[in-house]
Amino acid sequence: MWDVRKRVVPTGSIEEEAKRYTEIGVNVIPLQPPRENDPRSGKRPALKSWKEFQERKATEDELQRWFFLTRFNIGIVTGSISRIVVVDCDDDEAVDWCQLKLAETTMITRTGKGYHLFYRHPGETVRNGAKLDGRNLDVRGDGGYVVAPPSMHHTGRKYEKVGNWNVRPPVFNPSWLAITERRVPRMQEAPQDVDRMRYRARKYIERIFSISGEGGDRQLFRAACALIQRFGLTEADALQELILWNQTNAKPAWPIGRLRYKISQALMLKS
Repeated sequence: MWDVRKRVVPTGSIEEEAKRYTEIGVNVIPLQPPRENDPRSGKRPALKSWKEFQERKATEDELQRWFFLTRFNIGIVTGSISRIVVVDCDDDEAVDWCQLKLAETTMITRTGKGYHLFYRHPGETVRNGAKLDGRNLDVRGDGGYVVAPPSMHHTGRKYEKVGNWNVRPPVFNPSWLAITERRVPRMQEAPQDVDRMRYRARKYIERIFSISGEGGDRQLFRAACALIQRFGLTEADALQELILWNQTNAKPAWPIGRLRYKISQALMLKS
């Protein structure tokens, strides 16, 4: 088994690293600054539309404007424009899986919760993928991006380069994605057995994530309150929706007794 957890490589400022990335042919974009206790912050593009940078490189003037004396994080655009594909391991189980199944790479980022493994783009389209092999394991290829060192995670931890970034990584094999991808289904329209309000409630709480050690209990309560108070679901329907949400948006998943308790708390606030 090869070792993902390698030594940390020193990095410069955001501006210095942005220039280094472009010098090796990697395209970058600015990302919004992180906010404390907001798991989704620090990862969204700071541009109205970043998709043009899937087709063209950022200019020196743009890099200066984005990263000189600003608090923006830095994002690496994946896919053919940068000639890279990134595998995102979000927990120890995913890291162990990659060390057993994927080719060794020394071009690695240590993230807030896991690791990004960099591979060379194979020259054919690589789709973005989520929940590979049913694990907390994603792939970012054409049409994707990842947060890059030395950006800051919302927990206050810095994204760090790990390994040897001067060694060219191996080529990504698209069969890794084709064989293991198991997408979590997301409904595009309400099925006949789910009413419109319940469907709207389901789509609303998809944007809420409960992560242990990062205000997870508060986010669970937020989801319960949304179901009961914002959308007016019955106790039984709210519990069913919270159980579905718990399977994909809580890390780790909560016991069902905790879900029932949060629903009861939301009901008490409503009365």
